[in-house]
This record gives sequence, C-alpha cells and structure tokens, in this order.
Amino acid sequence: MLARAYFHSAALGRAESELRVLLERDPGDAYAHLLLGRTLERLGRAEEAAPYLKVAKILGT
Repeated sequence: MLARAYFHSAALGRAESELRVLLERDPGDAYAHLLLGRTLERLGRAEEAAPYLKVAKILGT
C-alpha cells in the first residue's frame, strides 16, 4: 500500500525503494513487479523496467 501511494503521488524514488524491498521478501508478488516496472518507466528507465513487466505478465497481472 505504501509503495502504491508513493507511485500515485509521483514519489517515484520512494516507490522504487519500497518495491525493491517487497520483491526481496516475496519475489512472486506479481503486482510489485508490475508497479516497479511502471515506476521505472515513469523514471525514464524503460530498459530496466522491461524484465519486471515481463515477470508481472507471466505471473498473471
């Protein structure tokens, strides 16, 4: 919820940090992969975002 709030308020650095912690704890969290991918895209880091978005799609988001 915190990462999502950061994302929606455009606190993208904070969102990225929270999402990376979440994925360390639960690498199977499809929504965290999706949100991290979108966060990285908004930061202009589309190449870095691509693997996270791909995993999110595979996991069914």
